[in-house]
Amino acid sequence: MISGVINIKGKVKGKNLAVISGVHGTEICGVAAIKNLLPNINIIRGTVTFIFANEKAIRDKKRFVDKDLNRLFVKSSQLSSEQKRSYEYQRARELKGILRKCNALLDIHSSATPKAKPFVICEPRSFKVARYLPFSIVSNGWDKIQHGGTDYFVNKNGGQGICVECGYNFDPSAIKKAKSAVLSFLKYFGAVNGRKLTVRKQKLFTVKKMYMTKQNFKPAKHFKDFEFVKEGSLIGFDGGVPVKIKSDGGVVFVRGRTKPKEEAFLFGTPGKL
Repeated sequence: MISGVINIKGKVKGKNLAVISGVHGTEICGVAAIKNLLPNINIIRGTVTFIFANEKAIRDKKRFVDKDLNRLFVKSSQLSSEQKRSYEYQRARELKGILRKCNALLDIHSSATPKAKPFVICEPRSFKVARYLPFSIVSNGWDKIQHGGTDYFVNKNGGQGICVECGYNFDPSAIKKAKSAVLSFLKYFGAVNGRKLTVRKQKLFTVKKMYMTKQNFKPAKHFKDFEFVKEGSLIGFDGGVPVKIKSDGGVVFVRGRTKPKEEAFLFGTPGKL
């Protein structure tokens, strides 16, 4: 039995689903949502595995213990020796066996930024699921440029990997949104009964590029997630050198970084679902 993993099987055959929280230990909304739902959840069809991913980081209230767990769901040959020595590497190896068998996954995240905008991350084959989740933005294209997440891993193994960003870590509405997302996800795949699902009005945002630091990165200002930027807009400075956008679009997760080869921001374009 793997620690932090709760498996519930319905009486009727159905999909093999997983709901994961705490990939980053400080992102507490998913952990709280699952703990709140578990005492009363009634799985009627298929199997649902609830996972508290980075147990040590959750316990210690840290984003991670050694390395970012959300970048370790790739082949071992793609990881550094330092990553392989981490607690998170061993944890990823434990969880891969579960995720490899999933028909669909919901991975719940939140943000340390107070005004973070909630949204769904998934690829086109999961758009039909996303339309029933309580979010106004669906973003795709992440699998091509940001490898190693749980949703990436499930997609690569033939399942449907869906990640939800629920807003600010400590906002009570983030927990409510996470709970609603879990119940809608389970309802869509027939694992639970409940009221009829609501089709959401949503916008599409396709991620095109990720900027990696050359030395260090300082944002030119505070950027809201999905904020529109024009061609030539200054996003920040890398080692004192201006970093500008080469075409119109939007930016996501613009963050200051202190080391080379760190993820500073993502750029993408709006579209229609």
